[in-house]
Amino acid sequence: MEIKTTLKFFREYFRIPKKVPLRWCVIEEMYDMSLLKRIGVELVGTDKAVDVLRRCFIERDSQGGYRFVPAKRIAKKEEYLFQCENGTSVEVSKRLVRDIYFRSVYSEEMIKQVLL
Repeated sequence: MEIKTTLKFFREYFRIPKKVPLRWCVIEEMYDMSLLKRIGVELVGTDKAVDVLRRCFIERDSQGGYRFVPAKRIAKKEEYLFQCENGTSVEVSKRLVRDIYFRSVYSEEMIKQVLL
């Protein structure tokens, strides 16, 4: 499995059925009176999303702790901009997903780098 910042990669990595539509989102989390923003992959039609940075599923809660805002991914030179219609945006390095998921996906490249 090649590690790329694509919805297909997250579908395969988390074994999400093809019948569940996916879309990019910005996860907004209220924590200690601060608004934290991270990129995510929303499972459309459910109350769940993949938190890309934390490598886990999260659930929208009734207290408003987590909110998923649909986003459009825009490729720039060295980063991706995740832009929402409401003006919210998050910018991340194009290498971010590879850096986070590299050691958890088997590949010959990973074996060479880890063992040598």
